[in-house]
Amino acid sequence: MKVLNFFYENHPKFEVSYERKNQISKPNIIIKGPRFCGKKTLIFNFLSQFKVSEILFLDLYDTR
Repeated sequence: MKVLNFFYENHPKFEVSYERKNQISKPNIIIKGPRFCGKKTLIFNFLSQFKVSEILFLDLYDTR
């Protein structure tokens, strides 16, 4: 439970991003691809339109 509280209290920091060719337009989507191709940036771009308090982003490769 401590780990979940950590992610609720420490929201992801969105960097300035640019308009992309691909946008997330459907409510359910699977994003897959090789490392460092921009998957997380695409997700953060989409999430930046919501309030920070409405977002819970869990990166499954995060070892915390």
